[in-house]
Amino acid sequence: MRQLNPFSRESLNRIFAISSKHPGRLISRESSWLEFKETFGFQSLGKYIRTAGAFANARGGYIVYGVGNSPHKLIGLKDKRFDELDPEKLTGYLNEHFDPEIEWDQHFHELDDKDYGVLYFHESRNKPGICRKGSDDGRSLKEGEIYYRYKGRTQTIRYAELKELIEER
Repeated sequence: MRQLNPFSRESLNRIFAISSKHPGRLISRESSWLEFKETFGFQSLGKYIRTAGAFANARGGYIVYGVGNSPHKLIGLKDKRFDELDPEKLTGYLNEHFDPEIEWDQHFHELDDKDYGVLYFHESRNKPGICRKGSDDGRSLKEGEIYYRYKGRTQTIRYAELKELIEER
């Protein structure tokens, strides 16, 4: 089901909940709906859209850029690459590699004078979404695979979840 406002104050507060014991760290953890990345770069687009496909096949989810990995430190974006993300380019790349279309939204979030990039990938209305073209590196994306988001991890869908998607349809 399409989330009406994925960047509501409530949603952002849930993502950016700060530890009272360790200021500068998030208490949020990677999950079935949340993934953190330290930096954004076009060279990693295959990995990002693999996760996008997995979120679309599950319940939707966020990739947040500017957060360190383990512990989840609030680093902020160090350059303008996320700011320069062309929506047409990302949509084109998603459409080239997945069917059906993956709907997404982009948000810039500022916290304590640091900027964070947030991409939200909506839950697909027509599951399962299938990778129709492999990535150039031959590792990130593989033609014919269906990706799914499990707790803190993106992988090829397992039988139980695929069966559930098919039965729902």
